[in-house]
Amino acid sequence: MIVVEGLDSVSLPVKELQESIKFYEDVFDFEILIEDKVKGEAVLKLNDIYLRLVEQKDYKPSVNIESFSFFVDSDDFQDV
Repeated sequence: MIVVEGLDSVSLPVKELQESIKFYEDVFDFEILIEDKVKGEAVLKLNDIYLRLVEQKDYKPSVNIESFSFFVDSDDFQDV
């Protein structure tokens, strides 16, 4: 059996790349590692988590498809 030791990266479709980048920077303090405006992609990093955002103009979010969760301290919500 292979033991999963953690999460390395997550890829998410987004409707507006720049808006999504700003959200993850402002709310969670992710930093931009790679941004390719031609391809409409960005890779963001927070500690050991890599988040790849892929712009899809016709993307329609669904509660049942793409999701991931962070553990956060509820006191941090006061700052946002």
